[in-house]
Amino acid sequence: QAAGRPLFRNAFTRGAADGSPVFNPFDLSFKNVANTGVLLWAGKLYALWEGGLPHVMDPRSLETLGETRMGGALRGSTFGGHYKVIEEADGSRRLVGFSTASGFGGSSITFYEFAEDGSLLHEVVHPLQGVSLAFIHDITVSEHYYIFVLSAMDFDAAKFATSYLLSQCSVAECLAFNPSKPSRVVLVPRPGRPSGRVLQPKVLETTPCFAFHLSNAFEVERDPQPGKQLQRRAAPLVVVDTVAWQEVSFSNSQYTYGPEYYWGRCDVRNADCGKPSRAAKQLPRWRRYQLRREEAAVNWLIVGVCFVIPVGLTPVLHASPRSLARLPPCQAVPVPTWSEWCVTPMPALPRATS
Repeated sequence: QAAGRPLFRNAFTRGAADGSPVFNPFDLSFKNVANTGVLLWAGKLYALWEGGLPHVMDPRSLETLGETRMGGALRGSTFGGHYKVIEEADGSRRLVGFSTASGFGGSSITFYEFAEDGSLLHEVVHPLQGVSLAFIHDITVSEHYYIFVLSAMDFDAAKFATSYLLSQCSVAECLAFNPSKPSRVVLVPRPGRPSGRVLQPKVLETTPCFAFHLSNAFEVERDPQPGKQLQRRAAPLVVVDTVAWQEVSFSNSQYTYGPEYYWGRCDVRNADCGKPSRAAKQLPRWRRYQLRREEAAVNWLIVGVCFVIPVGLTPVLHASPRSLARLPPCQAVPVPTWSEWCVTPMPALPRATS
């Protein structure tokens, strides 16, 4: 502000920070803007951005104290801007965050699970086979799984070597969605679960789509056959809700954002995802839904295309404590074309669902 001009480049900057064509195109380091998520955990206040480490702040004055590795738990150079706080069956809470790494040796995602006192309980590194660019913006968590959607993104090296070097596009515009490749819903087992189940990672292919955010995930146990006990290795039914688009472009145009609603179903046990379907009906006005914990206790402002992936179960909404309403499949949602969606707490609900 004092300089009267931009001082730092970001992933969407064309040319130099002030827009001039003279710049070092091979300097891909960006300022840690810490502008995506805010987290209060174990008495510390963090500001998060997926391209760098968390910033810790004074929770009263909001003074920025600097970058942190969260007590030495973070060994890499990044931590996701989105996270999930999970309430366990015993009433304790868990913080689940993640980081990604991409390079010539391949890509991977790391999950971190923290206790309420800030100590690191689990660190799980999951390699991403055949993925050169891990574009993962958000995750969600169920009882036994860490879950994310892996969209098919490629790096356009030719565009980088031409348009980017000539200040005609940003480095973000060199990321291209590949509609010829399927998207994948990936489920990574959480360690140390009370059930003692021994589960394997699952990768479910679905129709090409781009998913930015995931909201809720929960599991439903299938009743065993008469006379048989529940198998410890048997995978449960998993329900995942995510917001997605048919395609995406990181240009200065928002033509890819559309007010459409999609509904799809995936089966964890059979490793199969059907193609999401689309309808043209209009949803009723959004109201303050009161939901059980396993049905996503949030107020929603969903933008773009909402791709709901129920793994074996239709999502159920409570319109009121006494009336049960099922969300009609495949309906259009007339909402603003914003690139983010917001969740507001519901203070009238008990802690387990707020």
